[in-house]
Amino acid sequence: AELINTHLRPRDGMETFVCPACNGVIDAGRREAHETMWCPALPASDEEEAAEERRKGQCARMGGFRAKLSPLCQEVVLATFGARPDLAFELEQQDIFGPLDTGAALWYADRVLAEFLAGNPDVFGNIATESTSFAADTSGGRGLALALGCGGVPLSAFLASCLGWDVVMTDLEPVLDLTRTNLEKNLDRIHKYREKAGIASESKLSVQEVYFGDEVALDAALDAGAGRPLVVLCSDCIWRSFLHQPLLATIASALSKAGDRANGAACALVCFQKRSPQNEALFMKILRDEFSCFKVTYIDVAEVLERLHWPEQVEESVSLMNLPENFPLMRLTLVPGVPVPACAPVEPGEAKP
Repeated sequence: AELINTHLRPRDGMETFVCPACNGVIDAGRREAHETMWCPALPASDEEEAAEERRKGQCARMGGFRAKLSPLCQEVVLATFGARPDLAFELEQQDIFGPLDTGAALWYADRVLAEFLAGNPDVFGNIATESTSFAADTSGGRGLALALGCGGVPLSAFLASCLGWDVVMTDLEPVLDLTRTNLEKNLDRIHKYREKAGIASESKLSVQEVYFGDEVALDAALDAGAGRPLVVLCSDCIWRSFLHQPLLATIASALSKAGDRANGAACALVCFQKRSPQNEALFMKILRDEFSCFKVTYIDVAEVLERLHWPEQVEESVSLMNLPENFPLMRLTLVPGVPVPACAPVEPGEAKP
């Protein structure tokens, strides 16, 4: 009964009271400060309440029954490879309807690109250097893999590191916090896999913000691979049409800069899932009409798609699809002597989160 009284009897000369909101026993002299500032039961500010509601909403869209329907709603995904059964990555995802937008999840095209790399290490090396001898020697590292628009769950970038490439992962800064989290979670696995594969060089992975078209940031990213072969990795980055030209210009600029310093040993691997015929047709039109500097080679991924470990939620649906038609993989190299188009950087407000 005494605990519900507002005031208690003095104890050792000190008067106290029990806060009816939090049930804490407080020095009476600090009552005003407690009731206005310190009590943990005080209502949150409007900003704090809004943030909490956003957090609850985002959590509600992840896990639970939604995760049973779509791997994009799993809080953690385990990615394995048909070509490398001894390799797996555990990857954290966030809400694709939250602040990170599409950068919050592992999309299917990056699974395709990663499985291609996993099963074709020599082809990967040959693509970068046109040299079978180079592909066979990874003791000193293959070169630089630049992952453009890699998102927060950069599976193909991690796989490239396992194969011996130094890797720079790029996107926009809100997304890159998740990239760093996943890198930290998987770095030990990458180190151990490289050691097992006999790759003597230390694995070098870095995370850097690069807006498509930002030449200064691109130069900084390419510094890590100066004078060495370059592979640009890009998956599912064409979903916004206003980014088509800046993306292609960034790829062309990267290949041009690297090729000048690495005897032409530079290419890009671009993969995407077909979702919008109009958007994809526009991308291909810009590629054809505005970027004659590229030689485009389509890679046959039929075998890659057959061995790919699809998430169980979509296994049945993908079995009904024409997968090679739905997941084109292109190799882009520069045509000697053809100028590379310039591009102004995308304004931050226009770029994807």
